[in-house]
Amino acid sequence: MRAANLDVKVLKEEFHAGALDEEWLPIAIEKGWILLTKDDRWRFRPAEKEILINANARVFVFVSKSARAQEIVETIMACLGKMARIIEAEPAPFVAHILLSRHVTVVFPNRSK
Repeated sequence: MRAANLDVKVLKEEFHAGALDEEWLPIAIEKGWILLTKDDRWRFRPAEKEILINANARVFVFVSKSARAQEIVETIMACLGKMARIIEAEPAPFVAHILLSRHVTVVFPNRSK
């Protein structure tokens, strides 16, 4: 992704090893970073979910248990246009899923209610 001239920050390069979500999430969000992760467990962690919501996070979660690193990068690169449209159109906070099928959809908040 850096080879495509994208400004990418990597958690373990920006924060100390073992940094807790409660430590790094507020800093990353304050800096205006758009979060890209494979960790979809935020839904089950009330403290993490509260941080994401209160800090107006913009999060994309790559959802696949079996994808290899190269597949993940290729999928994300192919989805950049869709991701940019969501960033432009969707007010923060939001969480969107990116699937290996290259489908990108906002899952939080659920606006279909």
